[in-house]
Amino acid sequence: MSQATVPFPHPMVRAVDGVAAILDEVAGSEPMFLTTGEKERLLVSIERQIARLESLRARTLAAADDVAECHGARSPGAWLAHETRQDVPAGRRAQRLAHGLDRRWPQLAEAHADGSVSTAQVQVIGKALDDLPADLDDTIRSPAGAHL
Repeated sequence: MSQATVPFPHPMVRAVDGVAAILDEVAGSEPMFLTTGEKERLLVSIERQIARLESLRARTLAAADDVAECHGARSPGAWLAHETRQDVPAGRRAQRLAHGLDRRWPQLAEAHADGSVSTAQVQVIGKALDDLPADLDDTIRSPAGAHL
């Protein structure tokens, strides 16, 4: 039985396509002509949106084992690294981040998704959470994650 073609793209696909279209619109714009306040606002917003996009990439990688299988790749991260001409370690890092956010760090995943923490912060905080003793009670582990 074949899969039916969906007439409308998934909202996640539409969102990323929309971001691409908007970025195309401003590709030739010169930030030099922004006010100081606009530059400040833009720079902070860019960082937050980058974190949100990286969160979406991680969530998608965590659910993309079928993509790796379809292409005979070791993992979705390895496939993505190949497709985007990145080095293999970049793919491994992306895959580790995806699994951590998906399986071990729900509070961190939420903060990353809303842009409250950057990907670099997620990596450091996630490592700190993973380094906590395995037998640590959740009544301590959860507040530790929130604090970090």
